[in-house]
Parts: sequence; C-alpha cells; structure tokens
Amino acid sequence: RQHLGAGQLDVSELKTVTGGGLIAVIDGHTVVIGAPEFVRERSLCGDHFFAQLDGWTTRGITPVWVAVDGRVRGSFGLQDNLRSEARACVEALQNDGFTVEILSGDHPAVVQAIGRQLGLPAEQCRGGQSPEDKLAVIESHGSVVMVGDGVNDSAALAAATVGIAVHGGAEACLSAADVFVR
Repeated sequence: RQHLGAGQLDVSELKTVTGGGLIAVIDGHTVVIGAPEFVRERSLCGDHFFAQLDGWTTRGITPVWVAVDGRVRGSFGLQDNLRSEARACVEALQNDGFTVEILSGDHPAVVQAIGRQLGLPAEQCRGGQSPEDKLAVIESHGSVVMVGDGVNDSAALAAATVGIAVHGGAEACLSAADVFVR
C-alpha cells in the first residue's frame, strides 16, 4: 500500500521501463505513465493529445502521457529552464576549440529546441538517444568530455576521456564518472 495524502492507494505489479515510463495496477486499474510513444504502444489515444505533443516539444517541453485502463486520460509537460549563463558557457567552450553536442534521451524536438536556445547547429543536438546510442557516439570520437546525470548516461560517462557527473545525479552515474560536480 502506498500513502497519498489522506488516502491510500493499492499499488501492485509496478514495472519501470528504462527510457519509457512505468506500468502499475493502482486500485485495480492498469495505469501507464511515460513518454508518449511508450504510452501509445499500450493505449488508445485521442487526436488532441497528438496536437498538444507537437506544440509542446517544439517549445522544449517534454510531454508525459497518463493512460488508465488502455486509454490516454491526461498529459502534463516538464520543462527545464536554461540557466542565464548557459549560452555564454557554450560559446566560451566553442571559442576554446571544443565541439559541444547534446546527447539526450528526451524527445528529439525538445532537444532541438534547447539546442537552438544554446546556439547549437541541429546536427549537434541528438534526442531520443538510448544509453547504447550515447556510448556509440562517445566511442566514435577521439578525446571526449561527457557531462551527465542519469543512469542512462553511466556507460558513456565511463567510456569518455573525462566523465563528469552533476550534483543530484543517479548513483550509477556518480559511480561511473571520473569527476563529481556539486
């Protein structure tokens, strides 16, 4: 039993799927929460959710869909705001001869929107990347500095010339990195 505010929910059969989302039975209802592609594979969905998806991702908002008993019932968006100095930091790295790329598991359109804000060319902003994809990119380059914060970054951080994990990162990520930044 999981406590939620004043009430309790009976949660069973909880399964997380890396890069997708989670599936659980909650009070007898099958609930799927996660990336739209993940939820859509397991549920029916109305057209208005697809229109919302395009609008959000092009603005850098990561969509999350919620399905109950095989039908998408709702959605919400997650957005990270760039720090005010982020673009200047990227430009400074580029001026020092570094090539800056984004490798992310986030929706490709979200990654492209963030890349535009940072002044990066589209080809240097890769979304929808699996942990294996990230590792392959790192291994295909020469000397690489990789910065990451999630479990899905661990293999690439370990393979990078210098792997940097950021504060608040997953424990596996912190263990794989050469450097931990607070």
